[in-house]
Amino acid sequence: MEDIRSFVTYNTGLEIPGMDQTGPYYNNSLSVMLERASIQRAKVLIKTSNGSWYIKETNGSKTHEQIKNRLEQNTENRHKPGSRTWLLYY
Repeated sequence: MEDIRSFVTYNTGLEIPGMDQTGPYYNNSLSVMLERASIQRAKVLIKTSNGSWYIKETNGSKTHEQIKNRLEQNTENRHKPGSRTWLLYY
C-alpha cells in the first residue's frame, strides 16, 4: 500500500466515460475508505448524498489534470452538490 500524500475535496459527484469504479461500500468511515483507495492506488474516492462510497480510477486511464478539470466544472455547475469527492495524490 502506498501512502496518500494529499487530497483535494470537492462538493460534487464525478462521472467520466472510461473511468472504472468499485463499490458501492456502506457503513465505512473516511479513514477506512482512504485505506481501501490507497491499496487500489485509486485517484478518486466519492461519498454520495445517500452515504454510499465508490472508489474510482484505479486503471490510470485519466490524468489528475483531467479529473481536476471535470470536478471544477461539476462544482461550478452544481452537479450533485450533496456528494463529496476526494482527488487523491500519492
